[in-house]
Amino acid sequence: MIGNDVAGPVTGTRRSMAGYPADAFGHIYTSNCAANEAIPMRRGMRRSALFLLPAATAMTAVSLLAGPAYAGSPHFINNATSATRSGDTLTVNGKEAGLGDEAQIHVVLSATGLCINGGGHHPHAVNKASFNAAGDFPVQNGKADFTLSVTAVFQPSCSPPMTVAFTDVSLMDTTNGITLNIPGTF
Repeated sequence: MIGNDVAGPVTGTRRSMAGYPADAFGHIYTSNCAANEAIPMRRGMRRSALFLLPAATAMTAVSLLAGPAYAGSPHFINNATSATRSGDTLTVNGKEAGLGDEAQIHVVLSATGLCINGGGHHPHAVNKASFNAAGDFPVQNGKADFTLSVTAVFQPSCSPPMTVAFTDVSLMDTTNGITLNIPGTF
């Protein structure tokens, strides 16, 4: 008897502990029932097959269940976004990056317009309104530059000595569902 091998029923035949025939080199043989011939099988092969099958199944499941991969990570570039007011018009210039291979983005500018009196105060009357502007902008190399403007129109008008100011300024990329709030009064 050599190692874990045990003598088989026929003299000179070795068998593994599992009962499969083994040769002098320790190779284990299984029987091919259809052809009635021996198929060589190494001891370690069964162990690796038992490990690889669940691993391959798990990797296949993860790849099939995962959603499509997008190359981008869309975000507004804060230091490249600015808001300025000229008269009754608010203009916002900005840049968005991480857009991957999108063709264009849809950006919405929202702001609250206020009519401010000569003393620098906002009278709490009806001279406050929300204003919006939107546009589609092309994406080049994963980036998009944009400019949007809104003009405040009040009834009655906000005429001198009163001036228009804008607060609650925000940008929203509706294509990617991201928002940037621009703090301050303009």
